[in-house]
Order: sequence, then C-alpha cells, then structure tokens
Amino acid sequence: MLILKNKNGVSLMEVLVTIGILALLILAIFSLTQYVLKITAENKFRLGAIMLADQKMERIKNLPYSQVGTLNGIINGPIPDNEVVNNLSGLFYVNTLIRYIDDPFDGALGGSPDDLLPTDYKEARIRIRWFGQFGQKDVVFYTKITPKGMETSAGGGILSIMVFNASGQPVSQADVHIENNSLMPTVNFDAQTNAAGRLDFPGAPQAIESYEISATKAGYSTSSTSPRTASNPNPTQPHATVLNDQKTEISFAIDLVSNLTIKTINQSLPENWKVNNDNGIENQTNSRLAIDNGGFLYLVWQDYRASSDSKIYAQKYNPNGQIQWNANDVIIGPANNQILPEIKISTSTGDLYIGWNDNSNGNQDGYLVKRSAFDGSDLWNGARKIDTEADAADQTNVRLALFDKEQQTYATVVWQDNRNGNLDIYLQRYDGNKNESFNPEIKINKNSGNSGQSEPAVTIDLSDNIYAAWTDERDGNLNIYAAKYSGSGQALWQSDIKINTDSGTANHYNPAIASDSLGNIYLAWTDERNGNADIYLAKYNDAGQALWSPDNIMVNAYAPAGQSDPSLALDNADNLYISWTDERDGNQDIYAQKINAGGNRLWPDDIRININLGVSNQYNSEIIVSPFNNEAYASWQDDRSGNYDIYTSLVENYGAITNIANVPLIIKGAKTIGTNPIIFKYDRQFITNSSGQLILSNLEWDSYSINLSPSYSTYHLVMSAPELPLNLAPNTDLELILYLDD
Repeated sequence: MLILKNKNGVSLMEVLVTIGILALLILAIFSLTQYVLKITAENKFRLGAIMLADQKMERIKNLPYSQVGTLNGIINGPIPDNEVVNNLSGLFYVNTLIRYIDDPFDGALGGSPDDLLPTDYKEARIRIRWFGQFGQKDVVFYTKITPKGMETSAGGGILSIMVFNASGQPVSQADVHIENNSLMPTVNFDAQTNAAGRLDFPGAPQAIESYEISATKAGYSTSSTSPRTASNPNPTQPHATVLNDQKTEISFAIDLVSNLTIKTINQSLPENWKVNNDNGIENQTNSRLAIDNGGFLYLVWQDYRASSDSKIYAQKYNPNGQIQWNANDVIIGPANNQILPEIKISTSTGDLYIGWNDNSNGNQDGYLVKRSAFDGSDLWNGARKIDTEADAADQTNVRLALFDKEQQTYATVVWQDNRNGNLDIYLQRYDGNKNESFNPEIKINKNSGNSGQSEPAVTIDLSDNIYAAWTDERDGNLNIYAAKYSGSGQALWQSDIKINTDSGTANHYNPAIASDSLGNIYLAWTDERNGNADIYLAKYNDAGQALWSPDNIMVNAYAPAGQSDPSLALDNADNLYISWTDERDGNQDIYAQKINAGGNRLWPDDIRININLGVSNQYNSEIIVSPFNNEAYASWQDDRSGNYDIYTSLVENYGAITNIANVPLIIKGAKTIGTNPIIFKYDRQFITNSSGQLILSNLEWDSYSINLSPSYSTYHLVMSAPELPLNLAPNTDLELILYLDD
C-alpha cells in the first residue's frame, strides 16, 4: 500500500487571514482614493474662485475711478454688492466691498495735521466663498485704486466702526451690516472688521440717524443700532448719524454666546433666623455660639447699635428659634470698643463664660465674665481682667475652652500678646471663682526670635490636656503650628508641631481646632497651596503624630473659588462638621461639609448654610454640635438686609430633590436698547418643562435677573445657586438652580 507523506497545502485559516489582509489594503487604498478625489474637487473650487476673483478685479480696474463703487455701498457704482455665480467650477458667493481710504501719510480728518480731503483713494475687496468637500472656504483679494492726478473731495464724512469683546479686546473678521434706506441710491452691504476690529468709511454721505448698523460673528452675539420710535423714543444706541466733514465713531460689543440650563426644584432647606433684635441700620459682627444640654442656643456678638464704639451683646434662643432673654438683647459689659467676643457653656454647672478684649484702660486687654444661662445675669459682679506681667502691652483675640473637674469649671484662656515686640501666644486658666491657675501666664509658642504668632485656637480633651493652634511666621511665610500642655500648665510636646506639611512658600492661616472622644485632635485652616484659598484638615494623635495619609486633606469639594476662615466641631460619633466663608458664587457665603473620622466627605456636595436671595455677603461663621440632639448649628454675620446682622441656623444636608414642573419665569438682562422708558435688550418669559428644566441656548453675556411670574402663587423663590442676578460670562455652559418653597 502506497502511503503519502509531507503533502503540502493551504489551510482554511490561512486563506481567511490572507483575505483579511487584502481587505484592509483595499480599504486603505479606497480611503486614500476618496481623499485624493476630495482634494482634487477642493482644488477645482479654489482655482475657480481665484479665476472668478481675477475677473471681478479686472472689471473694477477697467472702470473709470469715479464709477468704482457698488450698487448699495457707501461708494455708489455699477458693481453688485453680492452675487451668486454658478459655473463649471462650482457654486460661488461673491461679496464686493469698495470704500475710501484716508491715508495717514497726509494726516487724518480732525487729526494733526488735519486732512481736509480724507478720501485719498479707494480700496476694493472681493471675497469668493464656496461650500466644498471640507466645509465653508473662501479667498479674499484686495486692490487699491487711485485717482489720476490730485485727490478730489467726495463729500460726506467718515463712518468709523469699532467692534470689541467683553474684555475690551478688538474682534477681527466681525461681520458688519450697514443699511441706509433714506439715501438715493440706498446703502445695503456687508463688510468685515480688520485685525484691529475696525472699519472706516470715508466719504459716507451725510444722513441723520439713518445708518442702521449691526455687528456679529459666527458663534457670537449681535449688537446693533435701534430706530427712534414712539415705543422707544430714547434708544440706547440710535441709528448712526454722519455729517459732512466730520467723523462719526460708533462701537459694538459682541462675544461668544453661552448656554444656560435652569432647574426649578424643591428641597428641605435649613431655616435661618436673625439673632439680634434691634431694628436699626447699625452693624452686628463677629458672632460666637454655645449650646447647653437642653438644646438652648447662646450667642454673643460685637454690636454698634448704641454708638460707633462697639459693645458685646448676647441673646438666648430655644431650639425652635424663640427668644428667651430680654427682647432688646443683653449688654455684657459697660466698656466701649469691646471686640472679638467668645462664649462657652459649662456642661456641669450650665454657667456661661464670655471673653473679649477692649481698650478701656488705654491699651487692649482681655476680659472674662461668668453669666447665668437662665437670664444672662452677671455671676462675678463684673468682668475679670486677664492680668499679665505685661499689662502695658496689648492682649487680643481671646479664645476659651472649658473643663469640668472636682465639681468645678475651669476656663482656659489663650490670646495673642505683643509684649515682646512681636506677637506671641499666651495661656492662662481660671476657676469658677475668678482665681488664676498659672503664675505667671504661660507663653505657648516655644520658638525664639522676632517672628509673629497670631490667631490662636484652643481645645481641651477628656483628660484635661490643652491643645492650642495658631498662625505662625517663623518660617518666613504663614504656617499652622500647634502645642500641647497639661491642665497644670506643663508642656507635653518637646517642640511646637507644624501642621501643614506641604513644601513651598504658600500661606496657611485661620486655624480651628477640636478634640474627639479618643484623645485625637483635628485642625482646619485656610490654605493657599493651590493658588487660591482652600480649607484643609489634619488629624493628630495625642503624641503629635499625623494619623492620615496624606497628612493634610482638602475639605471643600469645590476648588476654583476662594474658601477661608474655617470653624470646626465634632458630634458624639466623632464626625466633623466644618463651616467656612466661600466665594464660589461671586460673593461671600457660608458653606459646610461633614467628614468622618477617616477623613472622608459624608456629603457629596458642600452645602450652603445661608438661605437667601440676592447678592449679599456672609462672614465669620462658627459651627458647634448640640449635646442635646447631636445636631450642628452655625452662626455668622450677614448683610442681606443692607447692614450686618447676626444669623444662626441648623446645619444639615438638604433633603431629597423634587423637580417642580411648569414654573413660569421672567428673565431680563441688564443691557438696554432704550432709556426713559427703560427697554431691556433681553426680556422674555418662559415656562420650565415637565422635568422642571429650561434650556436656553446662544445667550449673550449679561447680568440676568430671573423671577417667578407675579401670577404664579404655587411656590415662591427662596434661594438660587449661583446667586441672582446671574452674571453669565461669554462662552459658558452654566447651570442655575432655583430653590422653591410652598
């Protein structure tokens, strides 16, 4: 039997691979062929456009100088302003512009030297446009036509047009349309600005308020003149006037258009209430807050109602925001120029401890007073001056922390002190009978030299260890440092610990500090390492070791704007509540975030605490957690009424979102087309859709006011984000949320 071996052949897989490779090669060749055909077609268009432009130029050059002009241009002549030409090369759109040029060689009209004949020569521009394989394309040809012999007067004046953007920069290649139907022949043509955003037309015929001009550009807004009518007797920019031998200058502002999405929603928002009870226009500032075991709130602030010299006032509220003390608020001390108050409440005795500084003795001194939580009455028969070994120096920025032991409350006081020529941080402690614990007071910061330490903050842990933090200049820039002392005044850390661990020369300031149930401390501060200010946070154990990696974390979820001046508090589960001043909406608001012991945000977005309409400013927040219900409250100074008042609010994440459908809105821009009466350029009415949304496209940059229709009574507007009026920048996609309440 014959056996065949080593018989060669081609497998099915090899055939398939070969076919695949050939298919890819054929596809590549086909694509290349297609591209070559497109290039060929495009070149045909371009060559046809060039030939057509040459023909048009030759016609212009063969005309007598006096006849070089367009049918509807400033310079009248037989040449069409716009033509459509369809020839063997394709379909072309021809635009011809002919204008006089005032050559600066012999001066300019109204200049030095003054050119009495500004129509020196003519310039012809021909633009051929087509739509080919690669979209819209065009070629532009220019030529100058000069008169034989001396220049002659064409009469008229100069119409000078300038187009610029929102930043005041010139807009080149802006499309300008000029029309004047009062002239014979009429004027009706288009032109484009040069690289400087200008168009000049010497020899424009004299006409009174009849040059209708508009300027725009692809993707840009439109700006135009307006007629004087019975409904608009005083237009903001009337149709242009040109007078003989005079120059008329008119400018237009255009920029890239924007898109706006408006959402109308309902959410459970925290309720703000005004704390101070005066009805005047004086300011109340620098509030601080304490809460007792029954959930009652105690607030102190700096108040100018009595005179230009501030006093410290106080008030008590129940958890429902009802006033508990004298309806006119309680004055804490008789001295003037009392500033920077502080308040804490004893968890065992329920007594209030209030600190401040004033200059009643000539220099700035710190003071401490003990008050009844029941009615605010004085329990010490007058304030206790914080005596020091340098009473002639200034003691300012008093901050307090309380600790209860042996059935007595001890008030720990820190302050900044300039006795050494620069600022240092000092420490003292008082018992419930005004007796000092340390003699002398203790200088906390351990560095030598003449650098400054300021903005102290203090907390006490459950073992009566005192932790202080401050802003420190020892490194040349501003950094956050901290120290630990025992309740008896012994330093427990060998040296001060620098809290912010970034390298570089950025500034860090406004520290806040709190301790948890395990003896750890948390520090928050304002941090400029990213260029703008953010809120940063760190966690340290009782040995001064950082517990997070990275050591410092950014608190605010929104970074582009400035965030500053944090306040810090912990609940009974060692979750942190942090509030701060925030500029993300263009003005200052109070925002907050909740963070767990691991440094993770518990709220997906930072929440705004001040609930109000309009542009106002809110500063100097303090946040604390109520021992009664474990909820956070904040206070701040607020100018929503025109002057500064003190407000307070529960701090909680907003409730579930309910989209509100079919909400009628009135939207007005600030730009006007008429005055007396005012006629807004953008003034329209809309209704949100079934999902509570309204999408507006191609909006001009402007400041927009947005209101509910007066006939709509189902809901009322309580807040917007960002705040109203809405400043819409050019080339922006912006979302506006309107918070509605019934």
